Amino acid sequence: MSEHIDQESFAHKHTELRDRLARIKMQLDPVDRSDDETAELAARVFELLQTKRQQWLTAEKRRLLEIVFLNRTLDGVILCPQLRKPFDVLAEGLLVSSSRGDWI
Repeated sequence: MSEHIDQESFAHKHTELRDRLARIKMQLDPVDRSDDETAELAARVFELLQTKRQQWLTAEKRRLLEIVFLNRTLDGVILCPQLRKPFDVLAEGLLVSSSRGDWI
């Protein structure tokens, strides 16, 4: 091997390496973009989970309040108990609007 590289060989190898580098960068771009998109998606999921956790807690509190105050009504600003006797439903009668009426 000679100690000197001629200008033509250098230019040819330089072009070859530059093209190879460009191809490698083109292959890496989607990978980098994918990592960025994955990180962004993870951040969105985390934020969504934080809001969903709060919504779930709020829904659970509401459900508990509905169970506790099942037989209460709001009269203005006062919560009044709604007392029903066991046979009140039978005394009121059947309240079905789609009943057959009197032809049974």
